[in-house]
Amino acid sequence: MENPRNTIFKRLSHSLSVNGLYYEVTFTPANDYASKFNRVIAFTSLEITENYAVKFALVRDSVEILGKTMPIIVIVGWEVAIRDCEFKNFTSLIRGTAVTTGYAEQQGIALFLTSTGFNLTELIDFSDAEFQKIKQQATQRAKAVVFFNDLEHCRKIMKANAVGSNLLRYLLYHMNNKVIKNHKQSLANGNLSRLYVKNGCIPFDSMPFNTSPIGHNPKLGDLFACIDAAERQHEILARLVRNNTEIKGQLFTPVKDIVGLDDIETLVSTYNSTIWHGHRENSKLVIESGHIFINGYKNDTRFIIAKLEDLAKSGVQNYSSSVKAWLSEPNHGVDCNE
Repeated sequence: MENPRNTIFKRLSHSLSVNGLYYEVTFTPANDYASKFNRVIAFTSLEITENYAVKFALVRDSVEILGKTMPIIVIVGWEVAIRDCEFKNFTSLIRGTAVTTGYAEQQGIALFLTSTGFNLTELIDFSDAEFQKIKQQATQRAKAVVFFNDLEHCRKIMKANAVGSNLLRYLLYHMNNKVIKNHKQSLANGNLSRLYVKNGCIPFDSMPFNTSPIGHNPKLGDLFACIDAAERQHEILARLVRNNTEIKGQLFTPVKDIVGLDDIETLVSTYNSTIWHGHRENSKLVIESGHIFINGYKNDTRFIIAKLEDLAKSGVQNYSSSVKAWLSEPNHGVDCNE
């Protein structure tokens, strides 16, 4: 193996090898412009966090497969490496201005996250004594404390279960710079605990399991990992119905096919009562004839069908003859019998 080199990447996914010894891990460079075209595949026996940007020690090696030599990249060391811009932009959501978190404090946070496997949302939920202990350990070499003071402000909001709590929990779970920047504004928002975030954050903060942060669609597993779903079954029901419609093309979901959720009518009533009155008529869930659906989608579908039927009354003169002539040609390009 060659000498290792350090590179900062953002982890995308991993799959475990059959013999359980090495992971195949997929990454992109940790910047705001990464795409599927600059992904990196490497192998490692180490357990690496999925939450934050990480710094790797990489070496190039090769393996023999069916008599062929295949070059591979091996990860031999790693540490959490939340970027300076991510610290700054998160701080600006709390203070209104971007304040630099010193290198010593950043390193203390990185050491805690790397060595323990905890994430920042879990740190927020620590007891007061444990939180202060971690803060003291992580900032003992810091000339000024910045980010931990912001975390204490987040703790106050979350302990009170105040508006903005769910947004903060998700942003701290990943500390993704691009997502954080999407939410910033220059004025304190009285609707969201005077955080410097846009009103567009309110739907996600209110119903995190059925709406999205601005310009970003979180994974359901990530939401379960950082937000308590115990009292949010009505949102999960709405998410199920919406996914059936938008992804599967199933406008009406049979109530009998819904498993894992009890008292569907009560959940529907609870969900509809949480929708902002301006959106309620279109967004509400409706149960009819043993099926559940989103009212606006049903109304839109009825409008489209009515419009098509209206257009079909007049039609285009000689259009049928034109189509028949086209289909009689040997190379008409239609590959569907219907």
